[in-house]
Formats: sequence, structure tokens, C-alpha cells
Amino acid sequence: MLGGEGGVVIIKRWSPITSDIGLIQVSPPQLTSAFLEWQKSLGVTWRSVEVKAGLAATFDALLPLSQGKRRRAFVATRSGWTAQFQSGIQGSDPFPVMSLFAGKLGALAMRVCRSPQSALYPATVWEVYAPPGLGGNDLNYKRSVSAANDGGTWTFDESGERYAFEDVAAYSAPRMRDRFTPEMLDRYLAEFGLHPFDDDFYCVSPAAPAVILERPAYSQEPPDFTLQEVAEGLPWKRR
Repeated sequence: MLGGEGGVVIIKRWSPITSDIGLIQVSPPQLTSAFLEWQKSLGVTWRSVEVKAGLAATFDALLPLSQGKRRRAFVATRSGWTAQFQSGIQGSDPFPVMSLFAGKLGALAMRVCRSPQSALYPATVWEVYAPPGLGGNDLNYKRSVSAANDGGTWTFDESGERYAFEDVAAYSAPRMRDRFTPEMLDRYLAEFGLHPFDDDFYCVSPAAPAVILERPAYSQEPPDFTLQEVAEGLPWKRR
């Protein structure tokens, strides 16, 4: 793990929104424009602001967190891909937008999930989305590998065509949690030049500002929480 701004490991500190990340092989302006156009067609108008002061300031702009995920960030990376984060108490929920815009923009996209060791139900997930022209199916789905603690029981799943670099032998490990580990996920992502759990992978500056989008509040909006409250499990204790 690379050091963050001021010596702080930002990505690790901002779990859960940084534990489940969307990545797509287009620029932030491309993704922003396509997203806003799509939302406008649905009758939803988002407020857009730029953050130029760094990665920590970008995550600050997503607060507070809630189940409703009113805010999202599109962030440039050193790979030429764009990362998406959302203000969710259970993570950034990248699947809907990444799978949709893989098709709309004709690009490769991913969901990458690596829960912290302290998570109640940890998971390691890698999902690849692509239009048919890039090897995906009619639903823009290409590949998925996951090992997850599903309420106390570990499960392992894989589907789609395997990549040549995959550690296929590990998929038969006696313990399901060992069949797809965080270290394996990191190696797979490195094949694409992606290091989304390193702070220095992201580019937020005056020359490459992060885009923060915020939608209007609904009349029955879910309650908001601070990052510390989410880390302490308050949203679930209140249920």
C-alpha cells in the first residue's frame, strides 16, 4: 500500500465507500456527460461540483453517508480509467452504473470489492463488464470471481470466460475463503495496470479535478451518518 496525502492511507481510512469500487476505461468528462444525459432522460437533475484539493477532499465531499447514496464521485486515475465512489453506508454499489455504461460507452468496466479484515462479513469480488464487441454478452457481462462470507458461511463463485493470467489452481483450495483472496484480486487488477487500493493510483488536482454529483433529496430520504458512525455500526444498531 502506498502512502497517502500527509502520510495517511486514505483509501483504507475511507472504507466502506472505498471497499467496493467501480472502474471504467473512459475519462471522467466522458462518464460525467453520459451519466448526466442518462439521468436527465429519467427526469433527475444532479448538481455538479469539482474538487481539486486531493483525494481526501474528494471523499470529504461525499459526506454524509446513507443508504440512499445521494452523492457520487468520478475520479481520474493514472491508468486512464475512471473510478466511481458513492456515499453509501454499505459501499459504493458500482454494479448498476459500471455495467450500464460499459455498453453505452463501448468500454471495459469493473466492480472490485476488497473488504477490510475487520468487516463482519468480508468479501473479495471481481466483476468485469463489457459490450459484446469486447467479449461481453447482451447484458454487458464478461467475467466474475468472488469469495464471500454470506452471513457466516463462505461461498465461492465464478462465471464467464477465464483470463489466461488467472490462478485457476486456487479455485480448488479446500477452504472457500482461500479460493479468491485479496492478494489474488490485486494481481488480477495489475494485469490491467489497475491499483485501486493504493492512494497514489488516483489523480485529483487542479489539472484533473474529481467530479462530485449530488441529486436532490427525496421526500422520504434515509437518515444520514458520519463515517465514524458507519464504522461503529450505528446504522444497523438503530434498526
